[in-house]
Amino acid sequence: MIARLRGTLVECDGAVALIDAGGVGYEVSIPQSVMAALPAFGEEAVLLTRQIFREDSVTLYGFAFASLFWLVVNPPWRVIAESPSADTWLGLLGLALSNRSDPARSAQPDVTSPASASSSGSGPAAGATAAAPPPTGAHTGSTVTAPPASGSPPSGAVPSSTTPVPLAGPVSAVGDSIMLDIQPDLQMIIPGVQVDGLVSRQFETGIAVVQAERAAGILGTVLVVELGTNGSVTSSDFDAMMQAAAGVKRVVFVNINVPRSWTAPDNAVLAAGVTRYPGVAVLADWNGLSSGHPEWFTPDQVHLQPAGAQAMANLVAEYA
Repeated sequence: MIARLRGTLVECDGAVALIDAGGVGYEVSIPQSVMAALPAFGEEAVLLTRQIFREDSVTLYGFAFASLFWLVVNPPWRVIAESPSADTWLGLLGLALSNRSDPARSAQPDVTSPASASSSGSGPAAGATAAAPPPTGAHTGSTVTAPPASGSPPSGAVPSSTTPVPLAGPVSAVGDSIMLDIQPDLQMIIPGVQVDGLVSRQFETGIAVVQAERAAGILGTVLVVELGTNGSVTSSDFDAMMQAAAGVKRVVFVNINVPRSWTAPDNAVLAAGVTRYPGVAVLADWNGLSSGHPEWFTPDQVHLQPAGAQAMANLVAEYA
């Protein structure tokens, strides 16, 4: 297991960096949200790495950092013990930049929860907005309104069957290995889209990624969230993601179609969640689109064949 890599940065092609360490070249997949932290070509790079083994490949993922600030704020030996996932280091960056000291799953305290929010009629809860302001350069004038306590979904919610009006501005996409499957097609359809996908990523770790991009001022006008493939998603997770994305004009949640016990519950959480954030959150119904197309999937019924990747990329582009 390669846990740390130190060498010369030779080149960086897309999301893959080539590091020369002792005369051996290592290809390391680097999340685009931390690409800016890499040194110039020919200079020394230090990467904290994690190898991911799949049936058809072995991939080395790395995290490059420019300072030791986040190590002081979040001691890695404690966080790793609590969350030894493939993207622990990326999660650490998000946690450090947002001044969080505990990576445990929890709803963000600055957003009123559905159970405690007060409402009048079918409108959103009064006076409850995301506390943090949008980063410099982000679109302003859009706040994340806390969900109502009860009653019917707020008027103005965009149902999954309605394609929203396109928005001008950059697009960010955060996801798991399925996002990696569709990345080439998505980048062809949406020029300049910032894609951050990682194998085995959990929804709660994706929240930290969004927090990091927002804190760095690189979160797009539109955010695409493709997560849930690898585990359960709760209403608190959904609200925390919306809090992390405060200031974003639109958040597109892509639901899932995998042969797992959590598929239906996750999709129900996502469907209910978008109705609580009208005008901001929308649902891209991948489950409904792909259910009649088993040929879109690889034999594991999770990852995508080229035709499936193209279909999901097209679906995301409709909403982004």
